[in-house]
Amino acid sequence: MRGRLLLLLWVTLGRATEDEEGSDQGNSILRASDGIPNEYLRDKQFLAAKRSLPRTLPLPIPISLHLSLESITDITNSDTTMDLYMTQTWPAPANHNRSLKLSGEDIANYCWTPDTYFILAKRVIYDSMAQSLSFTTDQQVVFDQKIRVTAPCNPEIWYFPFDNSKCRIILSSYGFSDKDVFLNWTGGGVSFPVEYDSLGELGYVILNMTTKSYLANYGPGLDFVVLEADIAMQRISSIYLYQVYVPAASLVLVSWVTFWINGDKTGTPARASVGVMTVLSMLTICRSQNDIGNVISREPSLLDIYIWASFSFVIAAMIEFALSDFYRDPNFGAQQFHPLHVPRYRKTNLKIDKAARIMFPTSFALFNLVYWSYVIHHQSSTRHEQT
Repeated sequence: MRGRLLLLLWVTLGRATEDEEGSDQGNSILRASDGIPNEYLRDKQFLAAKRSLPRTLPLPIPISLHLSLESITDITNSDTTMDLYMTQTWPAPANHNRSLKLSGEDIANYCWTPDTYFILAKRVIYDSMAQSLSFTTDQQVVFDQKIRVTAPCNPEIWYFPFDNSKCRIILSSYGFSDKDVFLNWTGGGVSFPVEYDSLGELGYVILNMTTKSYLANYGPGLDFVVLEADIAMQRISSIYLYQVYVPAASLVLVSWVTFWINGDKTGTPARASVGVMTVLSMLTICRSQNDIGNVISREPSLLDIYIWASFSFVIAAMIEFALSDFYRDPNFGAQQFHPLHVPRYRKTNLKIDKAARIMFPTSFALFNLVYWSYVIHHQSSTRHEQT
């Protein structure tokens, strides 16, 4: 009888020791579903065990990571906000041989999960309900999370609105070095649904997405694997052509009408009205351009150059009218002059208008030739770099 009792006690202690070792390995899998009381799940030793590296896996633990962009919701001067799904895959515990899938809140509390975080992100929001943890039959653990990230973005301010923006996502393990875990991209690293490729509602087109990985040293023996993804986007400039460039160029052309209006006093009100109208309209475009450019820096851009150049042409046409009117004969029209005896000031008035009819269109055409050649060269260079 005493021998049987000793044998029963030895078997019971052996099973308890195996349970403790299994929990210390950080590979406990939803033990509550296997009949373990909830009080045990809240035990401090269990919580500490699931935060440590799994002991049944050789180090470093390979972690494959993939980002699937759902949408890009906002793009500003220095950052962009995007919704994405981050999928991490690593080997399952050696003693796990069945399929299991969990979804919902607090699923990360049931086993060890990587401490991957976003570097240089201004804001990261994890959706606690939109996450899943899967144990596959091929000995893999798949951890999927939906995240909203505000990541750094660098637009080319000078080329606005023909600029490209490069947004960067940088990830790394927070507490485990390359000797503990080894992160690597999988499935191309970053993917974007085809139906969202145009991003027309935000005014952008995705050019390409590139990924790379490297080691970052934070001190002796502290080398961390860093994953980096660059998303290159091009702004859709057609809306700016319709709302800014075409109206500005049209106002410049309208301001030249005064060069063909009679230079006598009967044409002065008409010339003054056209000049004032074009100046005020250009000021309105300048104000609307400030509203359009609120999302970018207030550094000079190509759009600013074109608008202020157009405004200068309109002001110059107004100055030409004032100069031409200065040399106008105040009594012209009250008396008739012989064609061979036109007063000197009347000849000067006509010469100014005739010269303006040639100089203004020619100079504006040359300005547009240089401006748009520069823009086309920039866009062709960008396309060549992306290919």
